[in-house]
Amino acid sequence: MSLRIVDLQVKEFNLPLVEPFVISLGTTYAAENILVSVELENGVTGYGEGAPFAYVTGETQQTAIKAVEAAKSLVVGKDAGAYRAIAADLARTFRVQTSARMAIEMAILDALTKSWGIPLYQFFGGVSDQVETDITIGIMPAAEAFDKAKYWAAQGFNHIKIKVGNDLAADVERVAAIHEAAPNCRLKVDANQGYTAKEALAFLHELDKRGIVIELLEQPVPAWDLKGLKFVTQNSTVPIAADESVFSSRDALHVAMEGAADVINIKLAKASVLDVVNIHAICQSYNLELMVGCMIESRLALSMAVHMVAGLGGFGYVDLDGFFSLAEEPIVGGFKQEAEVLSVGHVRAGIGAEPKEK
Repeated sequence: MSLRIVDLQVKEFNLPLVEPFVISLGTTYAAENILVSVELENGVTGYGEGAPFAYVTGETQQTAIKAVEAAKSLVVGKDAGAYRAIAADLARTFRVQTSARMAIEMAILDALTKSWGIPLYQFFGGVSDQVETDITIGIMPAAEAFDKAKYWAAQGFNHIKIKVGNDLAADVERVAAIHEAAPNCRLKVDANQGYTAKEALAFLHELDKRGIVIELLEQPVPAWDLKGLKFVTQNSTVPIAADESVFSSRDALHVAMEGAADVINIKLAKASVLDVVNIHAICQSYNLELMVGCMIESRLALSMAVHMVAGLGGFGYVDLDGFFSLAEEPIVGGFKQEAEVLSVGHVRAGIGAEPKEK
């Protein structure tokens, strides 16, 4: 059975949202993703999804598509079993096109594990077959955030992630409203680079004055400001996570060696599939906690993330809720959801998810 890659295709994968999603970096009205397919000589097809997001990855849908098209010469004709060598070639050639590389790697691994007859969570180590995700509440008025928190708590969610970073006073009121609406939920807060170091500590001080306990503050300062990130980390009793500051295992090692954060947030769209494994190892070596995040993605990319996180194990914080923002779901299969639990134990091979329209 030949595992030679005979074709690589890419197309636009546009995902309309239920409502605009607001964070400190900007407002998203629709996810303009890409869908990649890899066909093997044995007739098996694997699928991958990329989520270029200019505010974070520096890519657009069209630049990601161009990158995948240009990568054909590095992929077609290669044996899918040589996925690490292919990934290394892609990383050398397309250094900053992370979501494009991720989609290609995902499609190759989907086709490969389909051919081997194993689910991806077993490929990654099989530590578990399920995760518990949070649900995210974006930047919005406190009263609206109150209603959303009450709704999600009633749906069985025990973890809520709150977007902040535009207005410190309004941010505090939003967190307080969510805490009041869902007092038994554990709260994470994500500033998406919206504060200075001093503002981040002032924000935490205001929450402390109100008796509001959060379990994590994510990327409080600009991605480039590692000194500021370290200052917040050293002066906070709340764990501080690096997100946009870490795109690669090299970035993760730098953060770890500097002691700039307590937690590293891994996103497939930032680091590609296989470099996530390297970041995972670095965090374990430096006793840093692990978080997984997502962009606004369909069940395809999010199912891949569930396989990876469950299979590798060791993730204390899970934020894989992007599909809740979609007005429609273009994917069949993938993880099963029961409240905040996402499981892939039923998958027999590969990711277990495919586009409705291939």
